[in-house]
Amino acid sequence: MGNKSSSSLSKPTQQQLQQISNLVSMGFTQHASQNALRSCNGNFDAALAALLNPSSNSSNSSTNSNSNSSSSNTAAASAALSRATDWRQNASVSPQRKRRNNSNGASGNQRRVGANANLTADEALARALAESMQSSSVQSTKPSSSSTSTSNSSSNSSFVTKQSNPSTKSTTKSNSSNTIDLTSEKLAPKGLSRLAKVLAPHPIAMDTVIKIIRTILTNPNNPKYRSMKWENKRFAETVKGAPGAIDFLKKIGFVDDKSNQALTLRTVDEGVLLVAMQMLQKQRRSTVYKSEVGKIEFDTVVQALLGRTPDSSEIMKRKTYSDKVPNLPIEKQGTQTLVRITLGAHTVDRRFRTDNTLNAAINYLGSLSSLIPTKIDNGEWILINTTTFPEQILDLNIDRNKTFYALEMWPSAWLELRAK
Repeated sequence: MGNKSSSSLSKPTQQQLQQISNLVSMGFTQHASQNALRSCNGNFDAALAALLNPSSNSSNSSTNSNSNSSSSNTAAASAALSRATDWRQNASVSPQRKRRNNSNGASGNQRRVGANANLTADEALARALAESMQSSSVQSTKPSSSSTSTSNSSSNSSFVTKQSNPSTKSTTKSNSSNTIDLTSEKLAPKGLSRLAKVLAPHPIAMDTVIKIIRTILTNPNNPKYRSMKWENKRFAETVKGAPGAIDFLKKIGFVDDKSNQALTLRTVDEGVLLVAMQMLQKQRRSTVYKSEVGKIEFDTVVQALLGRTPDSSEIMKRKTYSDKVPNLPIEKQGTQTLVRITLGAHTVDRRFRTDNTLNAAINYLGSLSSLIPTKIDNGEWILINTTTFPEQILDLNIDRNKTFYALEMWPSAWLELRAK
């Protein structure tokens, strides 16, 4: 071994002793904590990063056993991040909420919400890390073979936490980039991200699953929020039939409770639930989800227009459009075209002569609701020819006055009205 530097012989200051005590409480040895602080010139954040990710340290003093232990600490710290995030939120819980949670208590593996309400955000994070280090030390006693290489590869990702001592501020600018994404597949059950994408085209089911998870996180000790009866009408209509919804719930811990004919979550893992909700929230920002929500909103508007009883003013407007619609041709006489138009979940059809123009179909829609041609003329709604592949948006500035024959919409055509 080389000669020790003169700084290693100096007596630790009160601040250094406090920093060493904080690192020891997180599960690191006193010797490793002292060496890390010494090599980082007393910078607590840098020392913690070095202990969590020893592979980035160029020092030759660490042994293989210390490297494996630190790699395990990194994986445990990643697992603790979701719990620490929830604990940070619980630090501001209201007094009424704390009294209710204290009266409910906790059982089994369920953690009491608001248990860290009296701690600061940094103290809550330190407590989360300490708990994860203790759990990882128990798991490290079990033999592992293939999992060692996986743990070593995952140790390349690191994060830097804030120092427990509020008087010391970090001077490094890389802290903002060294964060862990809660939507990362590394922190979630395998396949959960894929199932979240499968749910994206079904916004009602996705919103219902998010509401289920949020309610459980708010009331983790209340069993009634962790059980969904299969026969429940709302659950059956919104979730049960949606592709990927039941599989998603099973991935985060729900099981088929056949005795109670329900889908039940027996053990609450707040970390898994939080990651699952973050993944669904991410998909809610996707274009697929927004597109489907737009279709639902459009369908709601159209159904309201077609289903309402018109007043006297609307009756007059509809009659104006109806007077412009050509007479219905006699069936099987002359060349005709059958035009079907999809209006959200509703479909209408009408026969025209092939020498009638597309404007005749628009006037027919106006006879159903005067607002439809108005929105088409304003460009808010568009007509799409779905007869062809790929489908084509009709340019009404050009196609409105063309005949169905010229538009190749015969002997039939299928159009669809959509929001732009």
